[in-house]
Amino acid sequence: MRALAAAAGIAGLALIAGCAGTVPQLRPLSAASTASPSATAAAALPVFKAGSYSGIKPSAIGFSADSGNYVSGITWTEWTATEAIGRGTSDEDNCKPDCASGQNVNVETTITLSQPAGGIFTELVESRSGQYGTQEWQYPSNWALDAEPANYQPPATPHQGTVSPAASTAAGSAWSVVSEFYGDVETSDYRAAWDLLGPAVRSLDGTERAFARGYDCTGSQNLTENSDSGDTVTFALSATNTCDDAQQDYTGTATVAGGLITSDTITQTSGPS
Repeated sequence: MRALAAAAGIAGLALIAGCAGTVPQLRPLSAASTASPSATAAAALPVFKAGSYSGIKPSAIGFSADSGNYVSGITWTEWTATEAIGRGTSDEDNCKPDCASGQNVNVETTITLSQPAGGIFTELVESRSGQYGTQEWQYPSNWALDAEPANYQPPATPHQGTVSPAASTAAGSAWSVVSEFYGDVETSDYRAAWDLLGPAVRSLDGTERAFARGYDCTGSQNLTENSDSGDTVTFALSATNTCDDAQQDYTGTATVAGGLITSDTITQTSGPS
């Protein structure tokens, strides 16, 4: 994990993430999405194919294994038998004052698909308004790594981490929400974890993508409830930092309202920072 301030938030509880981080695996197209009316109606049109996704109109496209080129929130204004044009945003290092200490900023990005062959588009032009400008991609030799379908909703996944047997598990309780959050993080279901955060906690990272990138080095976790009082729960967390092959320990307090974590404080107690 990267260094934490004395009181960081859950959304700020992140692992050492740098340019060499691993992009969290994007989700495959579900059977339900495959059979959707829109996909059926557009079956005759060329599709976008990358990694585990082959379908119409992806909402996000990932090009780089180090998280350096990921286009999200894509809205397609054109999708014909010969060309498709979509616009979204991608995050890139602004390299100010230098690339090592720069910050990620969102830049407007246009995706243009063309040259369909065998039912799929084979040429892609990515135009970013930032420093990287325009890049051209050709299928299959130089292409996107993966993509997400539009309107994707991840399936509910049970918590897979280790929690105290004595912990309360009542649906909707503060503890159940916190344990579900860390379970989603442990299984790399970052979208589901993001959906459990209230606006104030989300603001610590700003975007779902930045939140997910913060957990690049997260391994197994051991979460234990210490106490609870109404909507507030205190807990202990031990997490494996896979980048440093080390364990880091934390104590935390979280408040839950309406099924969302609305405020929290996380303090590191041991392990490398």
